[in-house]
Amino acid sequence: WSRHSFLARSALRLCGTHPAFAFDWLKSPYAYGHRAWRSLWACSRRMRLELRVKIDAMVAALYGLRPDEFRFLLRDCDHPKEQMQDADFCRTLEQKGFWRVDKEHDPELRHTVLSVIAFQDLYSRISHEGLDDACSSFAEHWSLPQYLQLSEYGLGHDERAQKKQPVAERLGEYLLDWQTEDPEESWKECRKWSDQIAVLFTGEQI
Repeated sequence: WSRHSFLARSALRLCGTHPAFAFDWLKSPYAYGHRAWRSLWACSRRMRLELRVKIDAMVAALYGLRPDEFRFLLRDCDHPKEQMQDADFCRTLEQKGFWRVDKEHDPELRHTVLSVIAFQDLYSRISHEGLDDACSSFAEHWSLPQYLQLSEYGLGHDERAQKKQPVAERLGEYLLDWQTEDPEESWKECRKWSDQIAVLFTGEQI
């Protein structure tokens, strides 16, 4: 997993969630692999959030940011949900800040907060493994935590932040029921879709 390969694959998984992208899937490194075609589509809330968080962390690393700098960009995103619903409190926050993202959720479930935590993990890997190896191991092994205690990362502003809170299970299933398929048959279908789309646009049979 090179860092550029990961970003390209993640973009396809996030955006190519329709048979219309069959041709792009057949050109990807995933083609005819051991994973079913549709199982790679990031359709569930959990899978999409995990990929987006990993992308944020890796892009921050490629820009050469430090954890304190990345945390500054995403400041005020870890306030309790109740405070985020208070208009008077929100007026005290940076009006162009990212605190609005997922503010209706508890902080441990927010895209912004999870990105801060993921980047902290990636940055610690970089200090031991170097950028390329760290990005590779991070891309392959990091996933949304089962439980998260925000105070361990210097985040959170209430008593909930001092206790472990469930994360992954509250985000639903990673794969939706219809994404479970036989890999070989699914890639045959992908090829059929690609051929049909080619005929549609060129009028020529592949």
